[in-house]
Amino acid sequence: MSGVAHPYYPRDIQLPNYVPPAWSTAELFGVFGVAVGLIFTLSWLFARSCRHLSVVERVTFSWWAVTGAIHMLMEGAFVAFPALISSTSKAFLLDAWKEYAISDSRYATRDTCIVSLGGSHCVR
Repeated sequence: MSGVAHPYYPRDIQLPNYVPPAWSTAELFGVFGVAVGLIFTLSWLFARSCRHLSVVERVTFSWWAVTGAIHMLMEGAFVAFPALISSTSKAFLLDAWKEYAISDSRYATRDTCIVSLGGSHCVR
């Protein structure tokens, strides 16, 4: 194991130059929640200009806008920044991935399959 302890399982995975996240979990959830709310609200206002859409269709449109933004921004950042774990940047997206990788260490180790799937998700 590298000299710096990491929170990922299995505990013996090699993460050279691991840098702990600068953002706390609560801060990450707070920013994420505000971003989701903002994207949903803006897309709702846009969909509202289409008078022929029902409320269900407007909610569906807003939901797809949110999920599209999550896939393009979150997975795009994961694919674009290979030095995710060792980054000293305090960028929100990098720290969000460090937090997300706690649930699946394949993201922390940049498993080839996971990187390929992430790339396909942000362009489909």
